[in-house]
Amino acid sequence: TRACAAEGARTALAQALDDAHPFVVAAAARALGEAGPHAAAFLPRLTALLAHEQGPLRAAAASALGRIGPPARTALPAIEAALAEEQGAAAAALWLARWRLSGEAAPSARGLAELVRRGAEAPTALEAVEALGSMGPAAADATPALASALSDRGLRLAAARALEAIGPAARAARAALEALKHEPNVVVREAALSALRALGPPEASK
Repeated sequence: TRACAAEGARTALAQALDDAHPFVVAAAARALGEAGPHAAAFLPRLTALLAHEQGPLRAAAASALGRIGPPARTALPAIEAALAEEQGAAAAALWLARWRLSGEAAPSARGLAELVRRGAEAPTALEAVEALGSMGPAAADATPALASALSDRGLRLAAARALEAIGPAARAARAALEALKHEPNVVVREAALSALRALGPPEASK
C-alpha cells in the first residue's frame, strides 16, 4: 500500500542519515528537503548535521531545513549559530535557509552579497549568486553585488539570471547588463538580454 511504501522510504532515509559515507548522508538530506513539510520528523537529525565537520553535509542539511518550511522554524537558532561559525562551503545554503524560515530578506541578502563580492575564486560565490536568484525580488538589496559580478567571468551567467529573477527591483543593474549586449558568449549575452527585459523599459528606471 501507499502507506507501507511511505514508511519504507522513511526507514531507508533514516538509515541513510547514519551511513558512514558522507555523500550518502548528503543525498538523504537532499531527499528529505524535497519532501518538504512531510520530512518534519527528521528535524532533529538534520539540525544536528549543521555542526558536522564536512561542509557539503552542513550545506545539504541547511538546504533541507529551508525546504521543509514552517515546521523547521525551530531550527533557526541552530542556523544562526552555524552562520556565526561557518567559514566556507555551507554559508550560502545557511543564508538561504535563514531567509526561507524567518522571512527576513535583508540579512540574508546582505550575507549572500558579501559572499558574491569575494569573486568566483571563492568556493561559495557561485552558490551565493544562485541563492540570491532563488530569493527573487526579496534579494533586491544585493543588486549592486550582482551587478559587479557581471564583470566576473566565473559568475556573470548566474548573476544575469539572478538579476532576471529579481526583476524590476534590480533596475540599478541596467548599465552593467547593457554592457553585455555584445558579449561574444551567446549564452551569457542572451541571459543579459533576458534580464534587461525583466527589468522593464528604461524609462521605468529613471
